[in-house]
Amino acid sequence: MSLEQSKISQLMILANIFRGKTKPSEIGKDIGITLQGAIYHLKILRSEGLIDEKNVLTKEGYEFLYSGLNDVRNFVHEHISELDSALSWEAVSDGDIKKGERVSLCMRDGYLHAFRATDSGSTGATGIAQISSTSGGILAVSMVTGLIDVNIGIISIVVIPNAEDIANIDTIRKFLKSDIGSGHGGKFGVIGETAMVVARSAAIVPAFEYASLYSAFEAASRGESATILVSRRRFHFLLSDMASLETKYPEIRLKVMHLD
Repeated sequence: MSLEQSKISQLMILANIFRGKTKPSEIGKDIGITLQGAIYHLKILRSEGLIDEKNVLTKEGYEFLYSGLNDVRNFVHEHISELDSALSWEAVSDGDIKKGERVSLCMRDGYLHAFRATDSGSTGATGIAQISSTSGGILAVSMVTGLIDVNIGIISIVVIPNAEDIANIDTIRKFLKSDIGSGHGGKFGVIGETAMVVARSAAIVPAFEYASLYSAFEAASRGESATILVSRRRFHFLLSDMASLETKYPEIRLKVMHLD
């Protein structure tokens, strides 16, 4: 597909029609063209049999829109991939690496690490070191190819009673000490005062205190599981954010546990 401006405008118009907008004025306003421009494109789409006289998509219009948007998606994906390979990535250097050397990349402890591609275990993504670095230093890597292997983490949300309803805080402390204290839950975060006080009473220091839900999803995307402690009252305010983040990170598994 040729991505000339007129074709893109037609796809944008058809997408608006698909969403139920049929008036030239509102279509033109939405896609940033004049009323005359919208009328012009609608006339062309009608002559090509992609919309009917009432500005409703025809079967051919649906097929054209679906095919065209797929072409656009492929075009964007291809060029973003090329840009990604050209841009520099941050990585922790696992050894003394010189500028220009090819390195392998892996995710470990939530951070991207780079090591010489000639070393043992050199599989997956590779790139070129843009600067020299010593072991434990920061490295800039470009021309990245291949896939970085990441074992996506799991997020567990532990819902505890509200402050006025906690009958047996010792039960919650025991759970936290056995699960979080042992490291089984990975990173640990709290949301709200009740959760913070309970965590402190169990002698657990949170890794996340603010924007904890967002931090947990970021950690999970980097291969680190996370547990978030929250009161029942505050949990209800998280539902919208949870739905949004699950849509953004469909690969991340989210579990909710209620401790009554």
